[in-house]
Amino acid sequence: MNTLKSKKAIWWGVGLLLLIAGVFAAAVFMPHTGEPYGSDAPDVQVPSMQNIPHPDAHKLDLEVPAEDPKE
Repeated sequence: MNTLKSKKAIWWGVGLLLLIAGVFAAAVFMPHTGEPYGSDAPDVQVPSMQNIPHPDAHKLDLEVPAEDPKE
């Protein structure tokens, strides 16, 4: 008996081909349907470093309290 003459073998082949194509299509398209990783994280606003002092800026004398020797 030739297996290509059987309609049952053809339908099994078509079904297997559709199954493989479906798994491939799911692997390609499913990652694009979800939200990006980390999108549920809180929105944190960090200040920019635009106001850093320049090397030629004026030096200020700081008044630091003296340490108490008793402590």
